[in-house]
Amino acid sequence: MKISRRNFLKTAAYSAGSTALPLSLSLPANAMTGGSGDYKAMVCLFLYGGNDSFNMLVPANGNNLTNYQNSRPGIQLYDFERATMPGFMDESGQEVVLNGSMPQLAQLMLSGAATTVSTSARY
Repeated sequence: MKISRRNFLKTAAYSAGSTALPLSLSLPANAMTGGSGDYKAMVCLFLYGGNDSFNMLVPANGNNLTNYQNSRPGIQLYDFERATMPGFMDESGQEVVLNGSMPQLAQLMLSGAATTVSTSARY
């Protein structure tokens, strides 16, 4: 029996959906609705490869922006590619902006509902 690409993709989509359904049914109700009160969670994303973090959070101005632009010719974010985040600063007090393709995260950060921790760690 020869399987077409279309049938393979349909079967894969159905399989993925059917395996996620039991998980969503077993989650607590407040996890699905957002809950109430001032519940806070820390979400850590460890992106081992596949993420150009130097084009995700970039300096907004000054010498660090110049250093960023000079070190990444051809792949730097230009002004029109960066989110507008006036006055947003990282933990060291440097004004930074997000990649413009992440406007929802930028709004969360500006409202104080999200932040970043910039670090370079050796493992």
